[in-house]
Amino acid sequence: MGRDIIKIIFDTNFLFIPIREKVDIIFDIKHELPGVKEFFIIKESIEELKKLQKKGIKDANLAVENILKQEIKILDIDGPKDVDDKIIFAALEQNAFIATIDRELIKKAKSKGLKIIGYNKSKKRTMVI
Repeated sequence: MGRDIIKIIFDTNFLFIPIREKVDIIFDIKHELPGVKEFFIIKESIEELKKLQKKGIKDANLAVENILKQEIKILDIDGPKDVDDKIIFAALEQNAFIATIDRELIKKAKSKGLKIIGYNKSKKRTMVI
């Protein structure tokens, strides 16, 4: 009897939450959703962070360090060129949640019937929305 694995794909902006809000998003998600979890980020999101690093954005350095420290796997998938569309494509393909605070991405993902993990700033915690 196998256990279902809950897959979560992080949008780039979600990875700034631990730095800017001092919240452990991995810990929160593990406690918000019961079961075994796998965490992913698409390759293009890593590339976005690396561009920000080159521009001297300190938070981007910390976000990359956090990815390397956590059990976040990098997805290199074919699909749409647009990063948000690629995240949606990957989430549909993987039957995964999308972890984001981007309103446009949330709207697009919900229109496709995808599950979203957001962040409630006033409660300082992640939550399924």
